[in-house]
Amino acid sequence: MSDTKSAGCGCGGSGETPSQQYHTYCPLCDGIFHEASTQGVLRRKSPARFAHRDGCEASILPTEELRGICRSPDRVRDAIRQRRTEQQHFTQNNTDGVDPTLFVQLAGYVGQISSTLGMPEQERAELERVAQDLHDEATSENPEPGRLRQFTTQLKDKLVEAGTTMAATMGVEMAEQALGALGQ
Repeated sequence: MSDTKSAGCGCGGSGETPSQQYHTYCPLCDGIFHEASTQGVLRRKSPARFAHRDGCEASILPTEELRGICRSPDRVRDAIRQRRTEQQHFTQNNTDGVDPTLFVQLAGYVGQISSTLGMPEQERAELERVAQDLHDEATSENPEPGRLRQFTTQLKDKLVEAGTTMAATMGVEMAEQALGALGQ
């Protein structure tokens, strides 16, 4: 297998998986896609992820979404714009006096760091699901404070369980700040 970037990105096409024929790259930063794997003596699972370079805008997109559109830099940029538009316009629909900004930021942050926490695949997937639920609620027409509190508390607990990495600690602090904004 060649180490050079091929014309295809392994997103489909010939029916072969990326490891069989192509390398998959982020079209914006050329960060290579690493498939999920089981590594080492302890069979530690490594989640599928893109190794984005610092500052890559595509890192705000969930891995599976990016993998599905990685052939087209234009589609990736459109998806980034859509994600950012959702984050920028959610406050216009807020009628209960809840500013969901902190919740959207927390959900996005957790999505970015989830693959760096060293969690087992099932726990990482659950963490990302809760982050997506928080994002969906925070950007909904009428975000409910109780649901925001529920999802944020779940994220905080999962981040505490993930350990004391810098990324997890920062996520816990963001969750506490968001919960503080709700008032108890």
